[in-house]
Amino acid sequence: MKTISDVIGEIRSKTNAGLIGREYYFRGQREGEELTPSLLRNDPVLDDIDNYLYCDATVMGRSELTLANNSWEKLATLQHHDVPTRLLDWSSSLVSALFFAFNSCLRCSSILTCSKTVTSKACIGFPIIYVLDPSKMHDKLYPRIINKMAITVGVDELLDYEKEFVVKHHSKNDWKYKNGPVFLEIPWFDTRMQAQKGYFTFHLDKTPLETLLRENDGLIKISIPEDSIKSICEEFTILGINEFDLFRELPSLAHYLKLKYRLK
Repeated sequence: MKTISDVIGEIRSKTNAGLIGREYYFRGQREGEELTPSLLRNDPVLDDIDNYLYCDATVMGRSELTLANNSWEKLATLQHHDVPTRLLDWSSSLVSALFFAFNSCLRCSSILTCSKTVTSKACIGFPIIYVLDPSKMHDKLYPRIINKMAITVGVDELLDYEKEFVVKHHSKNDWKYKNGPVFLEIPWFDTRMQAQKGYFTFHLDKTPLETLLRENDGLIKISIPEDSIKSICEEFTILGINEFDLFRELPSLAHYLKLKYRLK
């Protein structure tokens, strides 16, 4: 895997082999990280942690949540602004996933002269791209319950997040998807979600997704060796892709411009 084209070729080969269908989604991260939402990575997780975090964020971040039409849209907004939730991010854009897999390197002013000496936690582990076919995942986990690629918030029947996970808590609610995550489409009313083409899996517990699915269940793992990091980062520069494209906020623009003109 020396180039972005190599990654695309690997995805194409998995599709041709029938391991994934024609509609799939991507997630980029570092080797060693599990496919578990940030809220559930803590041990132990309090039963009412949903209540504490969600209520605090709703009260203190009200001005940022005014566009949300329901509790799922609120949750998606919080997730996209780094508040720990039960959502795990996916994207229909391979470029977006690659950016997050290479995020620490693309944001580093020394990437082109990097000596490979690990200087921060963000540099540890080589980049990973996961490819998920939600239809195959649902066929594996919910063969008689979900017969579609995604549950669409605002269209399909779905219990209210606030009522089930904030008021009742997850151990006392009526949530029926207990075999593993479900794939959600949540409307793109937030600029970050639009830019990143965001989708989600919603997780009831901390069981990593990669322990529930094999390749023929619709989850593909593509490892990118460390000696390819510089060349792929150079491709991002040539393609003109930067963090402002994915975050659409002035702090991201400021950071990109500082890197571009080598300013502190």
